[in-house]
Amino acid sequence: MKKLIALILAPLCLLGLVACFPVDPGYGNTVAYAGWSDDPMIADGALNKGQLTNENGNHLPIFKFDTLDDLNQFKAKYGGVLAMDQGYNSVLSFNEALSKAQWDREYFFKDHSLLAVYVPANSGSLRFALHNIEVTYESVCVYVEQTNRPEVLTDDMAGWFVLAEVADEEIRSCYAFDAIFVNSEK
Repeated sequence: MKKLIALILAPLCLLGLVACFPVDPGYGNTVAYAGWSDDPMIADGALNKGQLTNENGNHLPIFKFDTLDDLNQFKAKYGGVLAMDQGYNSVLSFNEALSKAQWDREYFFKDHSLLAVYVPANSGSLRFALHNIEVTYESVCVYVEQTNRPEVLTDDMAGWFVLAEVADEEIRSCYAFDAIFVNSEK
């Protein structure tokens, strides 16, 4: 009887340990420093600009790049508003993150698109990551989560890009894009 109980409890204990590790959302992704800005052109240029005035305030600006030219136009348009070449602590700059992931090359865009979610924060101490991407026949929703809970916060404003690659064939029929901050307690 003791062996039977041990055989039942052992997998349950292992399952509890596995649940503590972050789940891989299944998409190549990274985070880059963006700097902080409340410039309205960020919301105005986002694919989900209508959702950003939502009363619950958990929608984040999302951008999609189908070509290298799209990416370069974004950098030119927002380069004076957001930090493209500046990192923060150990977080890479937007341009460094793109280069490291090789998302700044023409061949990447042959079969992929790049999604960028701008996450403003009231402290440079806060960190964020991709939680999940939900794709339906006509829409894409990127879920972003806070990954830390520091006891002491810096009083600087900061902003981050959560970047994710998606296969063109997966989002080919999608015309609605959104990004939502989810409160996942650690």
